[in-house]
Amino acid sequence: MRIDIRKRGPKPRYNDIPCPNKGCHLFGRIGDGNITSRGTWINSSGEVVCKFVCTACGRTFNSRTGTVYEGSHLPTDQFDRIVDSLNNGSAIREVADSEGVNRNTVLLCRKRAGISGGEGIGSIDNSREG
Repeated sequence: MRIDIRKRGPKPRYNDIPCPNKGCHLFGRIGDGNITSRGTWINSSGEVVCKFVCTACGRTFNSRTGTVYEGSHLPTDQFDRIVDSLNNGSAIREVADSEGVNRNTVLLCRKRAGISGGEGIGSIDNSREG
């Protein structure tokens, strides 16, 4: 059975999602009805990702755009576990080994989450009392 796409009706418009394109005259504005759906797909992590387009500027983006998960191929729950482990004081190598990822992946997660390097050589306090 073939479905004629012209009979599906108009694409839904999302009034609660702003355009992420800084060059768009509707950048960051909510409620203008300029965002429409371009479908959904399941990424390699098994998560549903929605694709959108701004009808004002033509920029396409997805539901991860503007979040710490943007551009990451990690499942969100694994990303969250890595960040939680780092926040609890675990070492980078320890987290990488326990999650089965490269050390650089853990470093990238730390950077995206805005976690500082913590106590290490670069944070030695050289001030002296007295």
